[in-house]
Amino acid sequence: MKKEMGRYEICVICGKEWNVPKDLRLPQSGYVCPHCASKAARDRHGPR
Repeated sequence: MKKEMGRYEICVICGKEWNVPKDLRLPQSGYVCPHCASKAARDRHGPR
């Protein structure tokens, strides 16, 4: 059950809905959630 206050965005990669700050500025490409962003960073930098 969602609260009426707040703002929700859909991640363009995984499609899950995330509660985000209402003053968050999104890029034209859309919102990327923290999980997908960290996975992309891991993939970019390779194994350590």
